[in-house]
Amino acid sequence: VFVLTKVWYTHLGYARTLLSVEASLEELSLHGREQLDAVLLHWPRCITDGSVPWMDCAAEENALPQEVKHAGPAPHLWRPGDSEPPPWQESWRALEDLQRRGTVRAIGVSNFGVIDLCSLLTTARVRPAILQGNVWEVLFNAPLMTLLQEHGIVFQAYNVLSITRERPPADASPQRLKAYADGLDTLRTIAVELTAPNTGDQVTITQVVLQWLVQEGIGVIPRSTDRARGGRLEENARVMNLPGLAPRSQAEVRKAVERLIRSTHNLLPLS
Repeated sequence: VFVLTKVWYTHLGYARTLLSVEASLEELSLHGREQLDAVLLHWPRCITDGSVPWMDCAAEENALPQEVKHAGPAPHLWRPGDSEPPPWQESWRALEDLQRRGTVRAIGVSNFGVIDLCSLLTTARVRPAILQGNVWEVLFNAPLMTLLQEHGIVFQAYNVLSITRERPPADASPQRLKAYADGLDTLRTIAVELTAPNTGDQVTITQVVLQWLVQEGIGVIPRSTDRARGGRLEENARVMNLPGLAPRSQAEVRKAVERLIRSTHNLLPLS
């Protein structure tokens, strides 16, 4: 079992980050764990301009225990031009120290864009082992993917299962509906091609997408709580036993996934 946890943006800052990791260790010690395999900074900051509606920086700060508030200033109040470095940089320094002590094996970040990652690589003593982000980044953020490759940082994708589960809205244009149908048809065709005859185990389109990502060198987090025998967790794990995609199929899956994302989120062009 690989245990990865994250530091929420309310706990950015050196002392607050130490408290966050300490709390995770205390919870996991009940299960015999004395070391974390990986810790990530979940976000570089809480976004205060309203562009992320579910982020309520002030309310989350007010709800924190006094111990956390006393450990350091509220990170969402930091502004460019302040005399102190951004709180996430101090958090990174805390993670580096925890790794040096042996408390954490690997450290990384989540939801960092190119600008923040470049800043981190400039100031860090230890480069991140992992950058976790939306699976969209694989298709639509070439500068970020190139930067990760240049520095040997593993990209770990979340939101993977939404690719095959989201649908275009009811009032979608005919062009969007066609792009969506074409993407699904491609994945279904490849799923049939990968299914071994006489086994009874039909390869699913979700498994095709997971196989494509794995062959691209992407770490995947296909989140599911379905632990039943034959359930989604078991289905996801069977990807490791699938035959590899041929280069042509690999390219076709990439195009199909792009069509599905563009058609369900109204991103242009559709083809």
